[in-house]
Order: sequence, then structure tokens, then C-alpha cells
Amino acid sequence: MTELSGGSHERFFGGIQANGPLRKEEEPMNYVYLLRCSDGSLYCGWTTDLPGRIAAHMSGRGAKYTRSRLPVRLAYYEEYEDRHEALSREWHIKRLGKSEKEALAASFRARDAEQL
Repeated sequence: MTELSGGSHERFFGGIQANGPLRKEEEPMNYVYLLRCSDGSLYCGWTTDLPGRIAAHMSGRGAKYTRSRLPVRLAYYEEYEDRHEALSREWHIKRLGKSEKEALAASFRARDAEQL
């Protein structure tokens, strides 16, 4: 078996060692979030830039759903280091019922109140 340390394999594998971490430390955090729309509904999304994404929603450049329901405000969010985990969680949240999504938003408000 050929050892993967040094030599021409580094050009092929981009310098990643076979036994080293595959996640780059510079990769951004992934966020799954719920927005409370002006009509009281909740919108679920995913991003790597939460403040920027909320600003996009507020300016009407976000999702089509939120454009006609401005203003929006952050109702809940979760952080994930892995993009796949965040996308999977978004998928699951989107399939929750309204009462379950409301419970997430309520837990977020309670968490914020504890930090005051």
C-alpha cells in the first residue's frame, strides 16, 4: 500500500492527509432559522450568514414567501458545523406542524430571556 504523506499525491488530494481532518477550519457555520412574518406565520430557511440572510429577507430579496409578509423577525435558530446536518434539520423542521414550530420559537424566547 502506498503511503499518503508527501510526494505527488498532495497535488491530487489538495494537501489533505489521509488521516487528517477533512473539514476546513475556515468553513462558515451553518444556520437553520425560523422567521416570524408580519402575518404571524413562520418561515424556515438555511444559510451560512444569518445576519445577511435576515437583511436579504427584510429588503425583499429573500424568499418569495417572505416578500409579501414583511417585516420579518428572527424567531429561532440552530447552529451546525456540518452543512449536511443543517440541511437535514431544515428539511425536518419544514415538516413539523405549526404547534411544533411554535414550540421551537417559544424555546428561543425563553433562552433569550435567560440570557438577560
